[in-house]
Amino acid sequence: MARYSLTLCAHSPPAILWHPAGRRSHRWYLVNWSVLCLMPTESRTKTYKGATMQLLDFSDPGLSLRLAEQADDAFFQQLFAANHPYLEHCGLPEPMVRQLLQQQYQLQLQSYLQQTPKPDTYLLLNCTEPVGRLMLARHVEYLHLTDLAFLPSHCGRGFGSKLIQALQQYARRQQLALSLLVDQQNSGAYQFYLRHDFKSVAVTTSHYQLCWRS
Repeated sequence: MARYSLTLCAHSPPAILWHPAGRRSHRWYLVNWSVLCLMPTESRTKTYKGATMQLLDFSDPGLSLRLAEQADDAFFQQLFAANHPYLEHCGLPEPMVRQLLQQQYQLQLQSYLQQTPKPDTYLLLNCTEPVGRLMLARHVEYLHLTDLAFLPSHCGRGFGSKLIQALQQYARRQQLALSLLVDQQNSGAYQFYLRHDFKSVAVTTSHYQLCWRS
């Protein structure tokens, strides 16, 4: 019989567990939105700077996410730089490039916080390797996807689709919609979400507002 280890972050609200397939299954779901990790102690999945979180039902067992910690900020800055390579090739001296990247990274965070106050930030992992970031805010009737970014080296491998599908499954169980904003200049992201059944519901001077409902 498999044994289970349970980790509950101290700052998280109590959670209710729902087991949909009987005790023989190793897959559990969270009924409410909290930070809870439940996995077989014999599992080969290792943690990276903290417990991984089985918040979403990923079709890929190697994918997981956990709440970001302060130490993860260094990776998030690397992620930002990797997705904005033009800033590193603008002809400026290296110290100025580093300063510019730091300033732009902070401006992006401020923009996200203005868009959705106090979103939860998650580190995305492929097995034990950090590969991206998810920022998500819960509202009464919907979840707002504030940001989803992967390292360029891990794009095109289906991780984004698997994450969106897992979010849609979770939202369907919770009877919630999903919303997000896409920059009008980012046609690739816009088409990606349309392929995953998001609909354009509004347009601003700079962004498309997209929504998904089950």
